[in-house]
Amino acid sequence: MNLVALSFLLLFSNVLFAVGLFAPCMVISPGFGELSSLLVMLKPEIGASKSLSIFGGIIELFSSGSYFVGSIILLFSVVFPIWKFSVCWSSLSLVYLAKSPESYLSSIDKLGKYSMIDIFVIALLLLAIKGLPGGTSVHLSWGVLAFALSIILSLGLPSWIKKTWNKVYT
Repeated sequence: MNLVALSFLLLFSNVLFAVGLFAPCMVISPGFGELSSLLVMLKPEIGASKSLSIFGGIIELFSSGSYFVGSIILLFSVVFPIWKFSVCWSSLSLVYLAKSPESYLSSIDKLGKYSMIDIFVIALLLLAIKGLPGGTSVHLSWGVLAFALSIILSLGLPSWIKKTWNKVYT
């Protein structure tokens, strides 16, 4: 893969990541079992579906006092991927300058096993919500696809940067 294509792929992955963080990722439709129609009649807004983004979900967790879970999701769904993209950009700039990116990319190799924890956390949240009684339903939205695709692309980027370095300069 040439440097220009790799740069565009990294940029595309970054855009997908940003879109995935703020786009709707799940729609929660509350259910209350046999009492659903009565509760909706008394308080219509209680039965309204709610769309959540990953970032909105993190904010909601913090505002409801779930600091531990909110911090874990913030760390693995926002901070870690941003760090990983920063290292990829720095490594790619080293390749453009004809310098080895190995020192930067070795840190990604050590922490790469944590790349999919963010997807795992979202899956656990989805399972927890689906397990609620009363017929509450959760439907994934297109934001999850953008986020997951970004994370999957980010798994290959470090090795593609290394291969490009080896192909062009060694």
